[in-house]
Amino acid sequence: MGIKKNIIGVAVVVVGVSFNVFAQQKGNLSSSPFFSQLPEKMEKATIETEENLLKKAKLYIEYAKRRLEEFKISAAKGDTNEVKKLAGDYQDSIMKGIEAINQARIKREDVGDTLKIVENVLQENTKILDKLINNVPLEIGLVVSQLQEVIDSLREQISIEINTIQKEENEGCSSCAGR
Repeated sequence: MGIKKNIIGVAVVVVGVSFNVFAQQKGNLSSSPFFSQLPEKMEKATIETEENLLKKAKLYIEYAKRRLEEFKISAAKGDTNEVKKLAGDYQDSIMKGIEAINQARIKREDVGDTLKIVENVLQENTKILDKLINNVPLEIGLVVSQLQEVIDSLREQISIEINTIQKEENEGCSSCAGR
């Protein structure tokens, strides 16, 4: 099953890149809905082929960072609808990344380092949103504010998890490995 998923993932990437190159040569890449959604389709294929939960979590977090960059660009353009969509996509990616970490933790994998990566990314994202909020129209500012609240809540949860893991390690909790 894993080999089949890898072959499908590679095929999607090869076809996507081929179409991308062709469309760029023709100069009409952005006008096609298929091509505008191609990066997300390639991301989805990459995630679906990844079997390691912690690697999958890191991919989700990386893709969330990309959505935030797109969010900034759309906010600068004043595209409220796109900003709202990207805020949802960002939250979805972050939540799926955390879900993958939780699944790895259930399987007793060591998730501490991955949680620290997520914590750092969320901290960076908070700084980005803090700079952005005062430089966008009110409606977009409200979306930024809502996203900040979500990130703050996630940062608090992750901080608690990291502290719990560190406490367990300090206490030598051998039955708690990775929890």
